[in-house]
Amino acid sequence: LLHLGMWYGRVTDAGLVALAEWPAVSRVGSFDLQNNQITDAGADSLIRSPHIGPLRRLDLHRNPISRAGRKRLRERFGDSLHIEPEA
Repeated sequence: LLHLGMWYGRVTDAGLVALAEWPAVSRVGSFDLQNNQITDAGADSLIRSPHIGPLRRLDLHRNPISRAGRKRLRERFGDSLHIEPEA
C-alpha cells in the first residue's frame, strides 16, 4: 500500500489514531483524506506517529482542523501538506 485515499467519508479522529499506531503505515507515501470528520485530535495523532515518515502528499482539504492544528501539521509535514488556508 503506497497511497491511501479515503474521501468524502466518515474517517474520524479514532480512525486516524488507529492508522497512526499501525506500524505498516510507514510504507504509505501519500494520504488523501479530504472531506472527512478529522479534527485537531486526528491531526495530532498523525503528527505524533512514530511510524509515519516523510510523505509525498498529505491532503486534508475540507476537514474541521483549527488554525493551530494546521500550523502543527505544516511544521511536521511541510510542503507535502495540502489543505485550504483558513480565512
